Amino acid sequence: MSQNAKCFARESAELGIVGHKRVKCEKENYAECCAYGNETGRKIALQFLIDYDVPSLRHRNDCLTHVYIKVSLGYEEAHPRYGSTLVMVLD
Repeated sequence: MSQNAKCFARESAELGIVGHKRVKCEKENYAECCAYGNETGRKIALQFLIDYDVPSLRHRNDCLTHVYIKVSLGYEEAHPRYGSTLVMVLD
């Protein structure tokens, strides 16, 4: 899981990807949340929980559900548009 999150965070930063469409990194059967441009863990957590402009509230639901028992993170500080990328995968 950790390698998967790190791979997509790196890919997002290198290619300027926003969203969940992967180009090189394989999509595993994990729930996935992506955050951009936040410089602290607190801001990232708030972004996921508030889920502004996400009508489905999918990030909030994924973070708060009792279905997932494992989490892995990938982080890069080089996104061309936002400056940073965090990918969280849940299983």
